[in-house]
Amino acid sequence: MKQKLLFSLSVLAALSTGGAAAQQLRPEYVDWGTRGTGFPAALCDWQKGQKWSPDDNFFISRVRPKVRFRNAATQVNPSFTEENDKKLIFWVPINSPEYNALPDGAFDREVFPMWSYITHYGNWSTTLVRMPGNFMDVAHKNGVPVSVVASVPWGNISAEWEAALKKMLEAGPEKMADFLEYYGVDGLGYNSEFQGDSIMVQNLGRYHASLVKLLKESGRMPLHENIWYDGTNEKGKISFDRGLDTHNDDLWGYGDSIKTSLFFNYNWNNTVLLDRTVEHAQKLGRSPLDLYAGMNMQGGEPKSGERWPMLARYPLSIGLWGAHSENMFFESRAEKGGCAGRASGFLHQKVGAVVHRRYTQSGEHSRTEQFPELRHR
Repeated sequence: MKQKLLFSLSVLAALSTGGAAAQQLRPEYVDWGTRGTGFPAALCDWQKGQKWSPDDNFFISRVRPKVRFRNAATQVNPSFTEENDKKLIFWVPINSPEYNALPDGAFDREVFPMWSYITHYGNWSTTLVRMPGNFMDVAHKNGVPVSVVASVPWGNISAEWEAALKKMLEAGPEKMADFLEYYGVDGLGYNSEFQGDSIMVQNLGRYHASLVKLLKESGRMPLHENIWYDGTNEKGKISFDRGLDTHNDDLWGYGDSIKTSLFFNYNWNNTVLLDRTVEHAQKLGRSPLDLYAGMNMQGGEPKSGERWPMLARYPLSIGLWGAHSENMFFESRAEKGGCAGRASGFLHQKVGAVVHRRYTQSGEHSRTEQFPELRHR
């Protein structure tokens, strides 16, 4: 009897091990299709409804974004409304770069649990323009838009990236709008810290304005939002930490011509700079909440001066970044109770005062949370 039991246990262990290995996703299992710098040229030949790759079903979102709601009667601070509450972009990778958010049987994969705290997820480790559909579906069930990121390296723009962006402009915003709508991708993001052709950069601004009109303002994709890292100004020069002013306002847009939301670099915490930024945004007819004050979770930036309490006093939104290949919560998943606990703790302790929990129409109660050290003054 003992021998039979040991044999059964060994067979079960072998089957379990083999099953786990068989379920693990391998990089070659799913065909992403052409992406990155090769995407724009392929887009020129694409027609709506045409497959991008044999595995297209892995990259189509089939969930229409839910509408978020709030209940002022349950808020800790009932003065927060849709018009004055801060937004939060989580501009980070998901999982590991080789898998991103594709379905996988391995148990050491990221499951993001904090959708009610964020208003946009910029999937940092996807590029032009492919996004796993299951990830978009979960985000859309929570009323959160998702975008890809064109990771143009710092410095003088390479010939490859310059050709790609010019080809994207050549394909036209109508074709990009059709592609984004067909697959369910809510916007384009740019790690824009390059120096390049000023005419191309200004044309990108006009291109984004057309996308906003074609998708967001038409109602085809009401959550559409493009994200521009505030490192490249409208003249095609590298220019950090100057807030919103005449050097970058044409990339951001105006009240009747919205183009992007700007993600500020990490030295924004200067009262003179913020005062001027808010005033300039209002003069342009746009909400300063469409400006994200960047927080570098990897480098602890801004490194000096007031941060969260200062941000609480200004009508700017919050941008969390960190890092290039894995986000800091996932990278530190073995610490302090695991990834979910670490993410929850950070968002509760640091962000809770200025971003309130929002829920979609799924039967949950809406509520907000506020912490004394970050209370609006």
